[in-house]
Formats: sequence, C-alpha cells, structure tokens
Amino acid sequence: MGVKINYNRLKNVNIVKNIDFHEISITLVYVVCPREFNILEVSVLTMSEYDCIKDIVILHSGYKKPLKYGSLSQKCKKVKEFYKNFGEGCDVPIKDGGWSEVEARNFSLDLSYDLKNEWILLCDADEFFLLENLDFGKLNLYNSVRFSTYHFFEFDKYWEKQIYKHVIRGIELHDPHIRMFRKSLNAKFDYSYPSRELKNISNDCHPTIGDSSSCLLSDDLIHIHTNAIWKKKVPKYSIEDVKISSQKNIFNKHYKRLFELFEQNSLFC
Repeated sequence: MGVKINYNRLKNVNIVKNIDFHEISITLVYVVCPREFNILEVSVLTMSEYDCIKDIVILHSGYKKPLKYGSLSQKCKKVKEFYKNFGEGCDVPIKDGGWSEVEARNFSLDLSYDLKNEWILLCDADEFFLLENLDFGKLNLYNSVRFSTYHFFEFDKYWEKQIYKHVIRGIELHDPHIRMFRKSLNAKFDYSYPSRELKNISNDCHPTIGDSSSCLLSDDLIHIHTNAIWKKKVPKYSIEDVKISSQKNIFNKHYKRLFELFEQNSLFC
C-alpha cells in the first residue's frame, strides 16, 4: 500500500481583487545565461502581462552574446536587453572564469535604477510571480518584500522542507528571499557567506536592504520556482514534504509551449 498524501494542509491564498495595477510601477530584472533562453522567454511573456510591470531589464551575462539576443525586446516593448560577460559556472572560481554573480546583479540593478519606476522586482529565468496574490494595500507601508518560495516539481504540487522554514517576526516563511524593494533604497548585492568555503564566493548572494522591520513578509502563493519541473535540480524530499496547490492552473498559456518543448527534450538551448 502506498503512502497517502495529506491533502489537509492546503495553502490559503488571499487573492487581492480589484487592484489598480496602474498605480504601482515596477521594473522587473533578470540576469541570465544563454542556455536559459526558452524558459526566460516564457517567464518574460508571463510577467509582461501585468500592468504594474512597466519595464523589464534583461542582462545576458554569459561568455557570448546569445544567438537570439534582441528578439525579446522585439516581441515586447517593455523589454530592454543588455549584454556583458560576467563569466559562467556557479561551481567555477571567479578567477578561473566562473560566474561573478554579485557583479552581474549589481550591474543589472544600475541599469534598472536609471528607469523611473518606484519598485524593483528580481526574477530568475525559471521563476515567475503571481502578483495578483500580493497585498498591494499593505505595500505602501513597507520598503521591501520577503516572499516564501514555492518550489513546484509537478504542475499542481510543490515541496516544503522543514529545514527551509524560518519564523520572522512571528510569521512562518518557507525558503524566504527578498525579491522586491523600492528603488530609493539603492540596494546592492553582497556576498551571503563570505566566511564559508565555496568554489565560487559569489554563490547565494543577496541584496542588502537595511532596516528589516520595513520589510513586508508574504507567505502567499506568489514566488513560483520551476527548476525542479525541468529537472535542473531535483530536490530530495519525502512524501510528507509534498503539498498540493490550492490555486489551480497557475501555469498559464505561455507555459503550454514550454511543456511541449520539455516533452520533446528541447527545452534548453
């Protein structure tokens, strides 16, 4: 007999209705390598449909400019594409040509700070955000947002591991990250673990925000991470870690194409 999944711990999603997204101005920022183009394209097309996303900055940071460089800015007028070589490889020392993530992300922030939008939202190619679930009513009271991360490994299931749970100001978050902040903070990335022995000291870097009390904490279903679906990184989880999404069809029409590419083994460039 198989292990029965506990369906009782469904997430209660507080969907904010009737938000005037025109009142919020956000610059969406990506830093990507060339082989991520297909998943990047779908994330960008998904996020560009939000009215509050006014500009999308994409920094291509690999050894070579991608073959499809400029095609996203042609498809979507919100997109601004840039290229600069910051190396490749998270497990390669920077001095040997590894990815200098701190430098790359700070360069992308400098590009975004030149734009007039009030908020910065950081997104990776294998992610997207369900902004309709963000409490925009509270947003004006804070300078940044720390999101729980929902790691989907199937299209209606995600995993939560106890070791990734953090309680901050009495609120339990899972694998929380600061991904949204006001441009006025002039935030920069710094090394998360400067004393830890890493092949690439730029790994796991994070933006420095300042006063943590001015950070909105959100455990709602907003920050969606898809890398386990594409088998880029298969997490080790038990049946107790499996959760069923209470919000159905979070993967929209743009992801249908991505699923087809995945089935054809042609997802990555």
